[in-house]
Amino acid sequence: NYETYHQTALNNSDFGHQTWDRATLGALDASSYSHYQAVVWSAGLQYPTLVKDDRDALANYLDGGGKLFINGQDIGWDLCYSGSSNYSADAVAWYQNYLGATYVADDVASATLNGIDGDPITDGLSLTIVGGDGANNQTYPSRIAPINGGSTILTYHNSQIGAVKKGSGPYRTVYFAFGFEGINSQASRDAVMQNVIYWIINGDGTSSVDSPKPFL
Repeated sequence: NYETYHQTALNNSDFGHQTWDRATLGALDASSYSHYQAVVWSAGLQYPTLVKDDRDALANYLDGGGKLFINGQDIGWDLCYSGSSNYSADAVAWYQNYLGATYVADDVASATLNGIDGDPITDGLSLTIVGGDGANNQTYPSRIAPINGGSTILTYHNSQIGAVKKGSGPYRTVYFAFGFEGINSQASRDAVMQNVIYWIINGDGTSSVDSPKPFL
């Protein structure tokens, strides 16, 4: 129930978009994703995060040059921890290959993140994921590490990694191992969303989006 945080940031950045409620409407098939220039996936804190049908459809979309911004608590735990009901070798491979991340640990015990100098998405950013006008729901922000072409874009105050991007291959992905909705100010959420969208569309952080396709 955190899509409004994403919708408002997209509205404030003038990106046309549509919303698909996965919990109510079920999974989108692979062909449906091709209608969208980019997909913003909010996992919130709900299990399972992405079942096999979701992963297969997104893989097909990304292999065709798709763009994905995915965020939420416990995505890594759900897909990569052997005690999770959604765990499988296929889930781990999808997570590592498409998101460019490996799951390290749950509940990093940090509520602040800093950007990476020179990174087109996060250079100069300092984020807090508790309080303010955010959802104040970040119980399990995760610790991750880049793999398979991923690169670090946000670190927690204790230098653990909280977000990665991947731009190798035909697709581009940005993965936050915490919920976007937890960012505690509208101005910060707007800046993050705009920077992420510009990068996944253009690959270099330039501030223009030319395609008329909407965002999902």
